[in-house]
Amino acid sequence: MARRLYVGIDLGITSRHEAAVYDPETRNFVVKSHKFTQGICGYRSLMKRIKNIADKNTEIIFCTEPTSTSWIPLCVFLVAKRYRVYRVTPQKASDLRKFYKRHHKSNNIDAKTLAKIPLVDDDVYPVYIPEMDIFSLQRYCREMDRIECDISRIKNRLHTIVHFANPELLCCFGKNKFTRVARAVCQKYIDPHKIVSLGVKRLATFLKNHAHGEVDNNLAQKIYESALSAIAIYQDAETNGMMPVDYEVIKYELNMEMDRLEYNEKMAKKAQEKVVSLYKELDPYGILKTEPGFGDRVAPVVLAFGGDVDRFNNIRKFKSFGGSVPRTSASGNKEKKGLPITGAGCNMLKKYLHMAAESGRRWDVEDARLYNRLIYRGLHHNQAVTALANRKAGVAYTLLKRKKAYERGEIALGEAIYQFRDINGIDIPKEMARRLVLQKFPSKRKKKERAIKSNRGSLSHQKQDNSSHIKSPLQRGVYHKKSRMSRKNSMKDSPLWKPFPVIENGRVISYADPPTHISAAIEDTVKKITARARIKQHSALSQ
Repeated sequence: MARRLYVGIDLGITSRHEAAVYDPETRNFVVKSHKFTQGICGYRSLMKRIKNIADKNTEIIFCTEPTSTSWIPLCVFLVAKRYRVYRVTPQKASDLRKFYKRHHKSNNIDAKTLAKIPLVDDDVYPVYIPEMDIFSLQRYCREMDRIECDISRIKNRLHTIVHFANPELLCCFGKNKFTRVARAVCQKYIDPHKIVSLGVKRLATFLKNHAHGEVDNNLAQKIYESALSAIAIYQDAETNGMMPVDYEVIKYELNMEMDRLEYNEKMAKKAQEKVVSLYKELDPYGILKTEPGFGDRVAPVVLAFGGDVDRFNNIRKFKSFGGSVPRTSASGNKEKKGLPITGAGCNMLKKYLHMAAESGRRWDVEDARLYNRLIYRGLHHNQAVTALANRKAGVAYTLLKRKKAYERGEIALGEAIYQFRDINGIDIPKEMARRLVLQKFPSKRKKKERAIKSNRGSLSHQKQDNSSHIKSPLQRGVYHKKSRMSRKNSMKDSPLWKPFPVIENGRVISYADPPTHISAAIEDTVKKITARARIKQHSALSQ
């Protein structure tokens, strides 16, 4: 067996890298740790130092952690020279370092710890260096996500500024508070005194001139009322000379933030165009986009960060890389259930798989059935979506496998794409799947609308047939007690009543009325259900 040396490299961002060489046969570090710079001269000095220690038959294994982007040039340099390079998570390196040196930390200790990780941990994998197109797609996706996060922060900042200047102004525009009209009003009329002096009619004309489409007829009146409310809030402070808000300063802040928002939106559009064009080159037939929820936003991220799917041994490994796998805890014969997810893996993939799960459950019958079952079990919406994201990770793994098989010519295109299925597992088109989801698994709002429509239809039918026989609850005898016999008869007529078996020598010889305590419980239940139903019916008819 060839001799092996393990080299642990602690990477620096502004400082020099440091390497330590460990010999498992002697269980000692061969030489003193070596510090080298981040350029080609430093890399060559490291290789020269290692070659002085090892002979031609010695296998050199490197191990490092992903410190910022410093690992990329070093790992590419080493992999190109056919060395085996492991990249471990910072959490593993930190845990092992604390095991060896709990109260000490230095670059030398970190390098020595990294050199020992491949020996003590079997769950380490060689570093993955993606191809140029895949790596470019990763960078475009990261940039697009970063710009969108900046847009979200700017909108939160704008909402905060407008809120204390005019608390009810943004509420006038409904759910979308940053439309073209809303931005124009905030930029020009953040001062409520200007809105009042402008008047409702001229304000309505201003809104129509800056709108992209139709404008709500009551919008001008709502904005005018919000301005009156803001003036009333600060009226006493202005009278007493205690007014803290200078609307000219607020206007300056808003204009600056609006300019940043418009610039970031333009950059986001350019980044999205880059992502879409590069994705079409890598997946011209759109195999990943056939999965519901994997559109122009999610499919490029899955392809970029899934990369070469063959590096994952099985689907479980890919799901763990997605980060939506629950933790495990078992001791003896007991195993805990309902533990939180690990959260480990690629953050970008985890985020966009959740987005795909949120969208896919509205289009795919299988996703909707899983989500509906988890909700009825008592899980929170976020828990159900996380479980659905775990399923989406498995589907993404399968589609990536099929994509590679199709490119090699092993399967046809029809076998590679995602196929929609109904509850019985029969293949159906996408439009029919959408109709089945709306029919079988409606949202809470749709359920309420259906219940209201059905109640209105039944109540209107009852009004036409029995309008002359409507009595008040007191006239129907809901509130006064019934006799013992009538209650017993109503109990027997109800679906809750069941005859009580009389058993003798292990056989049922006859049936009789239930015992007194069971009869009383059934009677009370029947009475409550009947009373509630009649009261609800009377209140609905009276409306």
